[in-house]
Amino acid sequence: MLINNKFNKKYSGITMYKLDKETKNCIKEAKYILKKEMVNVKYLLNEIGQNKENNSIAKIFGANVFAVGAEMLVLEILENLERSHLLISIIGLRPLFENYINVHYIYNHPKHLEDNDWAEKICKDFIDRTLNPCAIKSRIGEKSLFKRVKELGLDDLYTIVYSDLCNFTHFLADVTDIVYPYYFKGKTIETCIYTITFYQDILIAISTFYGTSFDLFIDDILLFKKKGEEILSSIDIKKEHLKFKEYLKYTKINI
Repeated sequence: MLINNKFNKKYSGITMYKLDKETKNCIKEAKYILKKEMVNVKYLLNEIGQNKENNSIAKIFGANVFAVGAEMLVLEILENLERSHLLISIIGLRPLFENYINVHYIYNHPKHLEDNDWAEKICKDFIDRTLNPCAIKSRIGEKSLFKRVKELGLDDLYTIVYSDLCNFTHFLADVTDIVYPYYFKGKTIETCIYTITFYQDILIAISTFYGTSFDLFIDDILLFKKKGEEILSSIDIKKEHLKFKEYLKYTKINI
């Protein structure tokens, strides 16, 4: 079933919504922050490359895998949001969240702060699991993602954010909600906020651990989050849902 209305457009048989001005501006600001943050990834790569005698597996891995990998994921997520490919972006946000947890578990563990031996051990385990096709990929150091989250004290982030992402990737439980324009808009802006926040925190954790050069864009991110949250809080879901249902009464349905 394809609903032809002013909210969406047909693309390869898939119904997608056109982004409104507020949503476009959120994505534009997120991409602007990403562009500035990319400088920090260059700092990491350059400084680690210049200090070859002091390099460690954890140091090389942090810059070349976790930081660069996060940068690539963030770019893909934002590019797909810009194209109204919300579902793809949400699915991409899940490995970014897992990367966020892994980086903090390795480089910002409350019981292993500035512990290079700890970082080395966990990174080696990460590499072994990456290379072993039979390994349980969700574990690191014999700990499940949930146990790693508990050790980091990020329980709420797991139950609120990660469980929601798993609904999309494992069960497709919330996919049908994307047909509602207000949900599509809210989820797009929410994904933008999480994406940029996770990305900055990943870079901060790695850079702080090794004392590398780093430019903070906290004010930019806080302002971005504030704008996004104000837009989200202004969406009256009940009112928008009733308006959408009313609109459908006078809309042609092609089956």
